Amino acid sequence: WPLFVLLIDMLLVIEAPRYLTKWVVGAAIAWLLVIEVEFMTRDMSLFDLPESGSYDSRREGWCSCARPPCAHHSPLYLVNNLAGYYFVFLLDFFLTRGFADKVLAEKGKMAAAVCAAENIAASLAGFDLEMAGACLAAAEDDLPRDLHASLRQLLENLGSYKPYLPQSMLMGPGDDD
Repeated sequence: WPLFVLLIDMLLVIEAPRYLTKWVVGAAIAWLLVIEVEFMTRDMSLFDLPESGSYDSRREGWCSCARPPCAHHSPLYLVNNLAGYYFVFLLDFFLTRGFADKVLAEKGKMAAAVCAAENIAASLAGFDLEMAGACLAAAEDDLPRDLHASLRQLLENLGSYKPYLPQSMLMGPGDDD
């Protein structure tokens, strides 16, 4: 079952489709249940399959039953083991999924902030203050508050300096009029 934990963590980190993650979680829960029921009852003979019907006499002294490993007939044993496994497995799943979701949200915010900052910087570099102001207003939710305030101050400062700059500085490339 530790491999299921690693598989789930990898699926969450690599942004696998949700249906695949849910399928693996369901498979892990079912597998743990089957293995624990087999360990408790020994009715399905899953543990005997690798032996191909042969009895290993070296295990004889490990317990007092005829065919080790011995069955644990207590339902409390089953409940305790399943509760422990499911607790660890599901706790890891929900913590990792919460972390992965937050990382993806931050990744989206960062991409939007970088795109907005690129557009604003390109407009400011060409002294297109109207376009920069429009980009800054549109990107208010995408940019961090301090960056938005700094760009707003820069835009206001450039607006103050614009009347004192030579007209040749305000022309873009190809504006030869």
